[in-house]
Amino acid sequence: MKKSIVFLMILGVFCLSKLGFAEIKSHRYSSFMIKKEHVLLYSHNLDSDEPVPGTVYINKRGILKKGCTFKELTSPEQMEPSTLIWIYQFGSVTFGHLGANFPDGGMNEVGLFVWEMSLMNTTFIQDKKLPKLL
Repeated sequence: MKKSIVFLMILGVFCLSKLGFAEIKSHRYSSFMIKKEHVLLYSHNLDSDEPVPGTVYINKRGILKKGCTFKELTSPEQMEPSTLIWIYQFGSVTFGHLGANFPDGGMNEVGLFVWEMSLMNTTFIQDKKLPKLL
């Protein structure tokens, strides 16, 4: 993995928390990217009235993963377990507050930035033809 991407993400999380941005009261998620010449800066905030502790994880390529839904984690019934599986093609760095295999978001070594952006009290369009983790 490109060391500069990992370093910039870890540095960004550290700087935002030290500057107090992690404690701003807000009820909206936001994610953005700033690009200037050869530098990409990504940022994301969480929708929480309380500070959210978390951990940065380094994920190696070639690891087999299986999807797990929030419903699977919280419900004693396993009525519709996720069947989505994949192998990491690229290494990545992720951030999570629930544990190593439950990221809130992150970025892979080629620059794909993905982050969870739920809006409470809303629902997704149901399309049975698409793979899902819902």
